[in-house]
Amino acid sequence: MFGKEAAEQISNIQLSNDTVRRRIITMSEDIVKNVNEILQKDKEFALQLDESTDVSGKSQLISFIRFVNEEKIIEQFLLCRELQTTTTGVDIFNAVDNYFEENNMVWSNCISICTDGAAAMTGRFKGFLTLTKNKKPNLITIHCFLHREALMVKISDGGELSDVLKTVIEMINYIKKRPVKCRIFEELCKNIGMSKSEASKTFRVPRITLRNKIEGKSPTESIGHGGASSMVVIQKLHNLMNQ
Repeated sequence: MFGKEAAEQISNIQLSNDTVRRRIITMSEDIVKNVNEILQKDKEFALQLDESTDVSGKSQLISFIRFVNEEKIIEQFLLCRELQTTTTGVDIFNAVDNYFEENNMVWSNCISICTDGAAAMTGRFKGFLTLTKNKKPNLITIHCFLHREALMVKISDGGELSDVLKTVIEMINYIKKRPVKCRIFEELCKNIGMSKSEASKTFRVPRITLRNKIEGKSPTESIGHGGASSMVVIQKLHNLMNQ
């Protein structure tokens, strides 16, 4: 794309494991330096933290930071610290507090923190947020939206959302069971003014995948029949069309 000369220059770049490692470390240090220089100008910022166990069984604390600089909202990776032993709220707070001290950051500039709902984060007496509020009493705390969404999906299993999805999946499986039923369904869609492309969207995978995620089933696992008879499915379809 850029010509033979550019290709030759790229081929001269050393890409050994040690070289790549050194360059990653250099870039990381440069990012940390630039972010800290901005934050030391009394910039207010917000944090998002999460603690998780990696594939090697080690507990990693990860944090992102968001702040305003030159009228732009900047979101940047801040730190990744290994928690050597336990993962209590005190351990998490000490890790973040030590990082603040090392980089001349102050808690008074922290206006908001977003975490999940784990006890180590939200504990009433020794949770990370409780300990943080000792440093900044008027701190705004936020429960991560994605975490709340995941909890909602678990709670909805067996509820109204699950019932609706189950009904839809039963209908789709019933229609897709035989080609003749698909043709009849396409004719039905044509009669009610739905185009063929719109009708085909009914059978797209994401709807089935959503149900799989809720029930924890694999994509290849048969779902939706549940022993329901064809007449039950037809009756449900008829009821929905009449609503």
